[in-house]
Amino acid sequence: MKIPEKNGSSGRDTLAESSERGSDEPRNSPTEASIERPLTPNLVKRLRASLERRGIGVWRVTHGPFGRLNFALYRIGFPPFGMSVRRRLLAQLDIDLVLDCGANVGQYALGLRNAGYEGHILSIDPGAEPFEALVRNASGDEKWHCLKAAVYSSDTRITLNVSELSPCNTVLKPIAGAEKNVPGIETADTEEVEAKTIDTIMDEWGEDADRIWLKLDVEGAEIEALAGAERTLPKVLAVEAELGLVRIYEEEPLFYDVSKVLYDSGFYLVNAAGAYQDQGGTWIKIDGIFLREELRGSVKL
Repeated sequence: MKIPEKNGSSGRDTLAESSERGSDEPRNSPTEASIERPLTPNLVKRLRASLERRGIGVWRVTHGPFGRLNFALYRIGFPPFGMSVRRRLLAQLDIDLVLDCGANVGQYALGLRNAGYEGHILSIDPGAEPFEALVRNASGDEKWHCLKAAVYSSDTRITLNVSELSPCNTVLKPIAGAEKNVPGIETADTEEVEAKTIDTIMDEWGEDADRIWLKLDVEGAEIEALAGAERTLPKVLAVEAELGLVRIYEEEPLFYDVSKVLYDSGFYLVNAAGAYQDQGGTWIKIDGIFLREELRGSVKL
């Protein structure tokens, strides 16, 4: 496999304590917490970055009376299939590269390592702050590589809407009122980022891989990402995608839109489970695993 010199930095922050090791539980709800001391905006930013490196997100930071800092914590979990399903499929399919698109701080890749996957992983994320944490978490793992980019339908520059909730960073804009379903989804800033097609990424990073697991957690850009993977998809044996049931971004494709593209591309759905609930308990995101049609009946979950 052709892999350029890997990104790295000194030290390694592990997410092991926040990983779902074999659990089938969905992502959990936020926990309220507070600190009884005044913190400057810079210290709040550093606190958020430090926690995200450990798989914990922070949003809705507010200052209360007597110097109290109020905030909500959430565990950045990964899709609720549990590692046992992935472990069996990765082994049966003899996957030689996992394309981790929308990697955030690397919690998905670390979950694969905890499940025993020892092959190459390329984690891709466009956000400056999450990417710093991603590189730190990948350092020391010679087969875990990082690329700072958005996956898209063309090679270009694009505006990334940066959310208070970093897994919700997106090239789309949240719809009005989306924060009622997903607190913290509001755009807090924007970044101009490089966007690349999956085909371009494979030309540069993994042209020798021919048994690929494609993971898409790209917050509404799934169809754009697949449009840029025309040459790569024949080498993809499995696609794992987060799919919206309720629209939270402008022009966001929902589960039936993305599923149709995948079915038309020769994949079929083998497993699905709830991924994210609103505060009333309604599922607004599910995760699906799709396999190539020719594999139907030949693998066991």
